[in-house]
Amino acid sequence: MSTEENEYLSLDEENSSKNITLERVIEECGSFGRYQYIHFFFLILFPVATGIYNFYYVFASVETSYQCIASHNIDQGFSLEISPSQCSYEIKNVQNQTMGIFPCTNWIYNPSIYGRTFTEEANFICQYRYYLSLLAAMLQIGAMFILFTGRITDWLGRRCSLILLVGQLLVTSLITQGLLQFVPMSTNHKFILLLISQFSAGIDTYVASFILILELTTASHATFVGNLALVAFTVGEVIVTGMAYICQHWLLLKWAMTLYMLALVPYLIFVPESPHWLLIKCRYAELKQVLHQIAQANRRTNSQWLLYYQHLIDSHQTQKDRNQKNKVKLSFLSKSRRFLTHVPIMSKLFISGFLGFVTLLLYFKVSYGLGTMKEIDLYLNMIIGAIVEAIGYIVASLLMIRYGRKPIFIVFLILTITCLLLTPLTSHLNPTIIIIVAQLGKFAISGAVGVMYLFVPELFPTTIRATGMGFFIFLSRFGSSVAPIIDASISHNTSLVTCMNYIYALLTIICVLLTLLLPETRNVPLVDKINYNNNRNEKAPSKTQSTQNALQNVMNEKKYLLVDFDMNKEYNTVRITSSSEAPDEQPFLPINPFAEPITAMSTTNPVRPGDDDMIDIDFQNATTDRSSNGVMNVDLVNTHYDDFQTIDWLKDLMRDRFRHRLLRAKSYQSLFNKLLMYHDAWSGWLCVLLVGLSAGVIAAVIDIGTNWISHLKQGICLNAFWLNREQCCWASRELQYDNVNSEECPEWFTWPQVFGTYRKGPGEYLLSYIMYIFWSTIFATFAVLLVKVFAPYACGSGIPEIKTILGGFIIRGYLGKWTLLIKSIGMMCATSAGLILGKEGPFVHIACCCGNIFSYLFPKYGRNEAKKREILSAAAAAGVSVAFGAPIGGVLFSLEEVSYYFPYKTLWRSFFCAMVGALVVRSINPYGNGHDIQFSIDYSVPWSSFELLPFILLGILGGLWGAFFIKTNVWWCRFRKNSRLGQYTIIEVVCLAIITATIIYPNPYTRMSMSELIKRLVSQCRVEDMIDLCDYPSAQFHNGKIKGSIGLAGSGVHQAIWKLFFALIVQVILVTFTIGVKVPSGLIIPSMSIGAITGRIIGIITEQLAIQNPSFILFRHDCSKDENCVTPALYAIVGACAFLGGVSKMTVSLVVIMFELTGGLNYIVPLMAAAMTAKWIGDGFVRGGIYDAHIELNGYPFLDNKEEFNFTTSAADVVRPRPEQSLLLAYLTQSGMTFLEVENLLKETTHTSYPVVISRDQPYLVGQILRRDLQIALKSQKMQRFRLSSNVIQFTSSSEAAVNSDYEVDNQNEQRFTTNSEVIRIGNLLDQAPIIVTDQTPMETVIDLFRKLGLRQAFVTRNGRLRGTITKKDILRHIQQLNSRNTETTYYDN
Repeated sequence: MSTEENEYLSLDEENSSKNITLERVIEECGSFGRYQYIHFFFLILFPVATGIYNFYYVFASVETSYQCIASHNIDQGFSLEISPSQCSYEIKNVQNQTMGIFPCTNWIYNPSIYGRTFTEEANFICQYRYYLSLLAAMLQIGAMFILFTGRITDWLGRRCSLILLVGQLLVTSLITQGLLQFVPMSTNHKFILLLISQFSAGIDTYVASFILILELTTASHATFVGNLALVAFTVGEVIVTGMAYICQHWLLLKWAMTLYMLALVPYLIFVPESPHWLLIKCRYAELKQVLHQIAQANRRTNSQWLLYYQHLIDSHQTQKDRNQKNKVKLSFLSKSRRFLTHVPIMSKLFISGFLGFVTLLLYFKVSYGLGTMKEIDLYLNMIIGAIVEAIGYIVASLLMIRYGRKPIFIVFLILTITCLLLTPLTSHLNPTIIIIVAQLGKFAISGAVGVMYLFVPELFPTTIRATGMGFFIFLSRFGSSVAPIIDASISHNTSLVTCMNYIYALLTIICVLLTLLLPETRNVPLVDKINYNNNRNEKAPSKTQSTQNALQNVMNEKKYLLVDFDMNKEYNTVRITSSSEAPDEQPFLPINPFAEPITAMSTTNPVRPGDDDMIDIDFQNATTDRSSNGVMNVDLVNTHYDDFQTIDWLKDLMRDRFRHRLLRAKSYQSLFNKLLMYHDAWSGWLCVLLVGLSAGVIAAVIDIGTNWISHLKQGICLNAFWLNREQCCWASRELQYDNVNSEECPEWFTWPQVFGTYRKGPGEYLLSYIMYIFWSTIFATFAVLLVKVFAPYACGSGIPEIKTILGGFIIRGYLGKWTLLIKSIGMMCATSAGLILGKEGPFVHIACCCGNIFSYLFPKYGRNEAKKREILSAAAAAGVSVAFGAPIGGVLFSLEEVSYYFPYKTLWRSFFCAMVGALVVRSINPYGNGHDIQFSIDYSVPWSSFELLPFILLGILGGLWGAFFIKTNVWWCRFRKNSRLGQYTIIEVVCLAIITATIIYPNPYTRMSMSELIKRLVSQCRVEDMIDLCDYPSAQFHNGKIKGSIGLAGSGVHQAIWKLFFALIVQVILVTFTIGVKVPSGLIIPSMSIGAITGRIIGIITEQLAIQNPSFILFRHDCSKDENCVTPALYAIVGACAFLGGVSKMTVSLVVIMFELTGGLNYIVPLMAAAMTAKWIGDGFVRGGIYDAHIELNGYPFLDNKEEFNFTTSAADVVRPRPEQSLLLAYLTQSGMTFLEVENLLKETTHTSYPVVISRDQPYLVGQILRRDLQIALKSQKMQRFRLSSNVIQFTSSSEAAVNSDYEVDNQNEQRFTTNSEVIRIGNLLDQAPIIVTDQTPMETVIDLFRKLGLRQAFVTRNGRLRGTITKKDILRHIQQLNSRNTETTYYDN
């Protein structure tokens, strides 16, 4: 082995045999070079041939224009009339009486357009037209045999199977065409030969050539080369169209196709074998020869790939010998049983098969239904269809390169079904619109097909790749065969066509759910063998267990650690750094197809490109200036924060002020700079304007979508499926209401009616019950899969995390665009599933996502974390504003509940942002009531003084409910985290959805959505209301301005109270177990619903007491015999306020939100009394609200500025390192540390900043330097080849060293070091104004410093000497220990 080879291999960190894969070897040989260009050019000619043969029958069997020739001679006095269809004729006498109707047997054709077709030769028209369908069916049957040819491809190899398939196609074509051309025979015999030829054409070469194309390159180029094969299929469609136009004869067209295939035969001599197949078959000599050809053609030397190949073969041979030694001979049945019981492979096989069935079903439905434009001739139709299909393949390919297979397939599938559902709606419109919708559908389904054809072979290992592809195509062809049969059987019935479209939509939803279960394969190397050890029977440790085990090992070995806030969440990461080497463990990150693949995680926490989170991703280039005396000065400014770190408020605000002063100074130089200053001044207003607009639009879309999906559980508006039940019945003349005021009309079809059951009875009720549970389960499953697969941060309400982020913490990706998208969709599905949760709380998270995204448009905010939080505070206000139509309440909510830093200008911007969001919601009018609020009330009945007692009672009950819920929910969430239940998030949500739907359906008050229930409970009874809650037989209702007359409650009210009571029990129990599951969920609406139920019940009881006891001392003054003094609906409003206040502990903002939400301005005092009482009672049992409890549960480093510190401790009690600890303080000396010493310090510690002292003998603090700045500085020196370990690093500048006498000793050291080494000065990176406290500083003062200045850390000194550091985590742990709380909560290192 040459020295050059040794050196090359040693430079690569992947030289160990365990990391060498065939993909890496091919990459070293050249994964996309001259070799691939040549062979891909010829290999894609086989998919072209597939396109030619697949569309041959379209032109061979095209139906030309024809005229019937009567076979009867017409005598005088008789007349003959041919039917418009030209399939029969009628003979009439003189009296115009029909003498007989006879079928046509002879026709004359017009060959001017399509020439002579087989339809003309065999007269396959009219009653014989069904014979033509056999040609298409035989092609599909032949294609189904790919199930067997795929297995042959895996058995014999790609090259051999390609030769065999081309051979059979050519032999069959030549024999059948020779017989058809030169042997006289009947039409039936010709038809049989044509069927045989079609069957042979169905067994095409597409699978073998497609897989060979994928296996000749690497995963990074798989999308592109796969797209070449797909586009080549459409090229074949265009070519066969041109052939048909030129030949003008069905038999000549067959000869032209055969000549094309003959032209490909010479290439079969040179076609290569797949390297992956050669490896699994252990044909190493042939593999080496193929790789040598690839490297030689791509001009790569042996030194570039041969060593990798040798390591690969050695590893493969070792594994083979080990398997051979432990091999147990299995019979054929045992091997088959092992294969058929392999859960991962079987799951992929059947899921991909089902996806293929539905996709090709929709493909043929669209292509030959929507995509056929009868206004133009067949040639142009085929060419346009091929172009649209090619565009679909290309667009899907481009999107797959960035976003992966799964999300793009889902998007194209949803777009397809949307076009399919729009088809009946556009049938009466302009033909141009019809054509546009048709071709859009063709484009969408083509993209979906393209994704699947590339996705499926990547799912399976090389040993069964062709088999899996064959099974996929087998079921796909079955779907394509079923599509025309379905269309033909239901085309005469419009309602059946509409119903079938809904069934297609349901199949699409199932496909989307199944797709989420498949792994993402973008940029993932192809697997070669089946891993039979990775099966369901062998339980691998979960991610949670692995995380906890890794953490325990780190703690046992006394290594430095940085651990995420919630170890039991499946998206957490453990970063471990040892003094010896980096960890081998892979990061426990979510399987996110939208994220770039992560191969390792280092302690430097590099920023990955493409992330759109709270991190400034624009690195500034380090500049190095080397002086002539061997001393190098490094000037580097870095303002980034790593994930899970706190920001430095002081530094960020100081940086912004410096930027502003610099901008003002430059504004006097030119007009352009002045405009830049003006732009900087109004950029904040523009940013919050965009946030308000986007938040309003998203909120309106979510509200509209949620209402429609919620009603879909009970039925559908067949005439206009996009309308919910209320909208569907708006224009109905037969509108009726049930006993809970729900609409009923003939235009709205319940699911039993959709399936043909119109009679009321047990059967109808049972079917409705089943459909309700079915849809609830589907929606809940869809929501949890979206969250688990795409955006793990989209679960929950997000308010605790938003409070933590606004407090200065970094959670990368939590406010990203994909979190925004998935949370928006998941909110609609989770709420519509009937789970006891709300969508209003997550609006704060969604609005903050908008604020984070738009802040990057303005560097003033995007590159400064402290300034960005001003936008996020305004966004939080907009979130509440669009959720409840309460802009003022939103501003107060942001100020009282979530914001940590709220300057005066942020108040005005928050007000403006909330106003814009509320205006957008009002303009869109998602509630359909002309208001921007959900629970608008139209009464202003004054309340009586004695009613303060029941209002306070509601406040007491609300406080008790809040304490009960916080304790039980936190207990359940902690149990979920610490038990195996946390590992089965999908199963938990599905089971919870089934249980919830089963329980809530029988009760009409729980069956409806909680928003509808609250709306009914806060509404006053009217004359026209016939619902149970308004069953007052003797009452006379008036308008909402005055009080109604006295009325005793009837039986309906009594029944309603019992139903509401059971609804209250159900919601109280279910909400405890629902809040905290892995779906988007809010607590605001469930709390308001429980409070509204309680308030309405207490209101009815109070009302009846006042009616029946008007002379009682409490009622004597305000109540008379002629009018009612109690409004039960008002009690529902007050109860909702009290119970929400008991859970959240909000006061001022809550009252304002409630009166804005309902419009009840006259009821501020009752709302204030209930809210304050609820807070007082709740504070007596639990400290803080539910959001604070979840912050503490998850261990977020949030230092609440509303809490008081009531202990007498000092900084010496908190400083790190502690005297009893064996760890030493990590620090840097101003001069005298070598490059190697600094590098070792960074390897051994994980601190985010380091103190710099004068020297070890004089540990007086000079300043601090960030870890990240120091790392980048060292890295820049390595890039400049300054790698001598004896190089000296000094944290001073040349001017400082010259004038400061304190550095005299260090200057001597410098002279000593620089005799044989260079000095690197990085004094410009040093922060010379750190926050310093003495060890005797009271902790009250230290905590105030951290709260009011937003510090990350402070240094502790004694007599001027550095003693240690205090971080926010240390303070939180200290407070927790003093409060005797749970000391096991883990906080992040700062």
